[in-house]
Amino acid sequence: MQLEEQRVSYQCKAFELEKQRLKWLKFSSKKEREMEREKLVNQRRRLENERMALLLRQKEVELLEIQHQHQHQHQHHSSNNRVEPSSFAG
Repeated sequence: MQLEEQRVSYQCKAFELEKQRLKWLKFSSKKEREMEREKLVNQRRRLENERMALLLRQKEVELLEIQHQHQHQHQHHSSNNRVEPSSFAG
């Protein structure tokens, strides 16, 4: 009879250990999914930041091109308005 009680006691302990293992497995799986989700969120934010930086750089280049065009037009306009000294000697 004592052997039977010991066997039942071992089975109870094994059952409790299996319950703890499954509980831990559920918990760790949930945490892994949360970590994966956070990694994806971080990656998405990083890509969005890179996209915004590229858009900002594109706008800077566009502004520089416009500024360059205006300077070129201004220089071209100024050189057309100059009066050659030889034109005064009439």
